[in-house]
Amino acid sequence: MNFKYIIVLSFFISINVLAQSGIKAGINISNYYGVNANYGGIKHESFVAPFVGYFKDWDIAKDSSRKYYFSIGLETDLSVKGAIIRNKVVYSEINPPEIWDISDREMYGYYLELPHTIKLHYMFTKNIHAQLYGGGILSFDIVDVTRSIRDSNPEYSYNIIDIPFYPVTLGDMPAFLSYNLLAGATFTYKRFLLDIRYSKGVTEIYQGIYLSATSISLGYSL
Repeated sequence: MNFKYIIVLSFFISINVLAQSGIKAGINISNYYGVNANYGGIKHESFVAPFVGYFKDWDIAKDSSRKYYFSIGLETDLSVKGAIIRNKVVYSEINPPEIWDISDREMYGYYLELPHTIKLHYMFTKNIHAQLYGGGILSFDIVDVTRSIRDSNPEYSYNIIDIPFYPVTLGDMPAFLSYNLLAGATFTYKRFLLDIRYSKGVTEIYQGIYLSATSISLGYSL
């Protein structure tokens, strides 16, 4: 076998040996920010929803004589994020001046997310480790939902809307692709982990609206 093929094969074997993978699940505490964050309502509030994910890390220059090392991490997550809009106004599509609904509204999306990070690992003991990391999240909005909160305003809120995939008007259509910056910390005991991260959008999901989230999860290394 050619020598260069041996080198390439050895490289991929070493990558797989150093790779670590696992699963995790937790919650997102998300909200809108930006000049249009109220989105036609009085105010906006945080939206709490679940997420699940699979992660894989590749160690970089790990040395058993040192207590710290670096790794590159990739993830695939299914995540729900959005906001609660208080007293959002919906007008009649037949007669625009006529108000159909003034109610509290949940606006959220199901996102396929691809986080990518660089991590600094520190080993306190053989079984107890900590990680600090930073990176970004490439997000795809695969399902979008706008839903009235029933009885949030009994005087006006009689038009309950629940439309997946497409919101009420084309003007409400979110961006399909978005990007967030993130930073976080992970604490591990043996194969179990606790992860806390904060992400902040750098691309608009609606005009003048960005998405931020604090995520807390528990995981297990496979």
